[in-house]
Amino acid sequence: MNDTSRYALIQRDRESWDPIELAKALAAVRGTPLQDQALVAKRAWGIVADDLSQSEAKELGKKLRAAGVECAVGPTTALAELPPAEAAGTIDALPDAHPILIGVAAITVTTIMGAPCRRTAMA
Repeated sequence: MNDTSRYALIQRDRESWDPIELAKALAAVRGTPLQDQALVAKRAWGIVADDLSQSEAKELGKKLRAAGVECAVGPTTALAELPPAEAAGTIDALPDAHPILIGVAAITVTTIMGAPCRRTAMA
C-alpha cells in the first residue's frame, strides 16, 4: 500500500455494540461533549471512522482501546461496498371514491308488563 491509502477503524465485537458506550469513548478521546458524538456513534454500526491515514487510524484505535472500545485498523478498500441504489417502483393512484356516510343507531324500548293497578274504596 502506498502513502495515499486510506484506512478505517472497525469495532471488533459486533454482539456488544452499544452506541452510548462508543459515544462516551469518542467524546473522551476527541475532547468533545457526549451529545456531539452520540449521532456519530449511532450511525457507526461497527465502522467507527474511515478515510483516515494509517497513522491517524492507528492513533485513534490506540486511544479507543484505552477507553474500552475494542477495534481494528484496516484499509478502507477492504470494506464491502453497498450495492447501487435502485429507484422504488410506483403504483397508480386508486380511482376517486364517492364519500359514503355510514350511520348506526340503537334504540332501547322498555315496557312494564303486569296487571293494571286498581284502587279500591275503603268504607
